[in-house]
Parts: sequence; structure tokens; C-alpha cells
Amino acid sequence: MFKIVAPTQAVTKFLLLLKLNLSKPQQQHFVNFIEALLACEGTKTIAKLNRLILDTTDQSAFTDFFTYSPWDNHELRHAMLHAFVGWVLEDNRSALIPNALMISIDDSKSPKPKTSVHFEVTSWHFDTTEGRGFAYGVVFLTVHPACGTRSVPLALRLY
Repeated sequence: MFKIVAPTQAVTKFLLLLKLNLSKPQQQHFVNFIEALLACEGTKTIAKLNRLILDTTDQSAFTDFFTYSPWDNHELRHAMLHAFVGWVLEDNRSALIPNALMISIDDSKSPKPKTSVHFEVTSWHFDTTEGRGFAYGVVFLTVHPACGTRSVPLALRLY
């Protein structure tokens, strides 16, 4: 198993864009969590993510970060949306001929086996792509802005 020695600049830069009200130790836990989440394969648990960090703290400090950090979920979501849209539009600010901002709203289906009856959101949905009329699965909607060569999914909601 490999260990994460230091956070990447891209993750650190992104988290700075969010401007969260976190102490230095909390910021470090957040960076470590994102790095470990990106690097971890298979099932992800707090213990497994914590073991990926080379200079890790005690696991209780890592879990306390999620329990006692002062962020507000709505504030975090708003900061992320603001940072994502800013990143998508970043190249356009200095462009001589700006690109059009396109926003796509797409519905997609993730097929599931008919035996997954205990998964609440699965159901029979109309499916024109298969030509059969109905298919079993999960349907979700995404909002995806794109400008020039940059795009990012902003929202995903179950249908």
C-alpha cells in the first residue's frame, strides 16, 4: 500500500478557493481527507483513508474533524458552486473572443438488477434508448455548465 506524502497543489488550491472558516489543523484534515478519498481504491472508510496518510494523526482526531468542525453544509455547498463556476469561466475573463457559456440539463439512467428491490430509489422507468419501453434502475438529473474547454457537473439529483 502506498502512502500520501504531501497534498497536491491542485487540491490545496481548490480548497483555498472555498474560503472555509477552518483552523490550520482542520484545514490539514480536510486536505488529507480529499487526497485520501481520491487515492483510495475500493471501499472507503475513515480508518482506511487515515492509513493512507504518511504523517497521520490519531484516527479519533480525523473523525472528530467531521463531528466538530464549524462549517455549515449549505455554506460549503454554496462555496463549492461558486468556486466551480469561477473555474469554468476563468479562461473566458481574459479571452479576446469569449466562449459561450452552455448549460446542459441531462437525465440519465443507471440500470440495476431486478433483484435490487431493497434499494429505495430503484424503479421501473420509461426507456426510449433500449426500445423496450421500460427498464429497471435509478434515474438522475445533472446540471453541467461548460465554457470553452472547461466543464464541471454542478448538481446531481435523483429523479
